[in-house]
Amino acid sequence: FPSHDTTLIKFSVEAKVNQPVTKLELILNGVIKQSFDNTKTINTTINLETGVYMLVVKAYLKDGSNLESTTFRFSSGGRSLTEPSPSPSPTASASASPSN
Repeated sequence: FPSHDTTLIKFSVEAKVNQPVTKLELILNGVIKQSFDNTKTINTTINLETGVYMLVVKAYLKDGSNLESTTFRFSSGGRSLTEPSPSPSPTASASASPSN
């Protein structure tokens, strides 16, 4: 996740699991920002304040278990990052890009 000049950020998420997903959550800085039921993919745009964010995606599976992605670090509104982003988790992938 890079630094973005805008505060309108597009999130694209796919839970790569072999069973049905009952819910996906986008968690920014420890707070659930959005929740999506019965889907393995998310494509949404969120207007964020200028700042540095930590994103985690949590997937709730039909069997009652849940998985969390690696924490992704990104910034919005032109704020720079001081350290590199962590590598994505093998169980979930996500991306954020400016929305036009």
